[in-house]
Amino acid sequence: MDVLCTDKTGTLTQGKIVLEKYLDVGGNPSDQVLQYGYLNSYHHTGLKNLLDEAILDHEELEDRLKAKEKYHKIDEIPFDFIRKRMSVVVEDETGLNTLICKGAVEEVMGLCSRVLINGEVVDMLPAYDATGRQIVHDLNGEGFRVIALAYKEMPGASDEPTYAVKDESDLILLGFLSFLDPPKDTAAQALKQLHDF
Repeated sequence: MDVLCTDKTGTLTQGKIVLEKYLDVGGNPSDQVLQYGYLNSYHHTGLKNLLDEAILDHEELEDRLKAKEKYHKIDEIPFDFIRKRMSVVVEDETGLNTLICKGAVEEVMGLCSRVLINGEVVDMLPAYDATGRQIVHDLNGEGFRVIALAYKEMPGASDEPTYAVKDESDLILLGFLSFLDPPKDTAAQALKQLHDF
């Protein structure tokens, strides 16, 4: 045999996606990225995919964030395969509405005019864009699947506002969530045996 083609999920890997890293645009671990990712996955009502389940495995955040008590879902903009992203809008106890968008890196980054750097919102300069893309490239090279996370804060209205795709604009890039489908313990031995044939 010269070429072996296999579906790795569940064959060479455990078939369970895990959230490995949550990084800011500088590549540093960021609790805020994890928290916003959690609020997005927790409050959206569409079908929860494997990435959502991996984020929601961080159950400690439900209590720490008071995701149900402190954040009231106002609206959501469901995922579709053209936009390759989805957003939820949550309102906190002060009445602030925050749109949290997660999805394909290219799609989300393309909507960001600003970026959060060291706790400060600044314009998306080419250097920040390049740094973010390099982080994603490096993570992909290590076998991670990466999605981007962005947000936008809007003052709340007295009545329940509705949001649409047009509101996914002028976003602030927050960072990246990276996921791994870990190899089975037996994968290395299986590959070695194939190599030895």
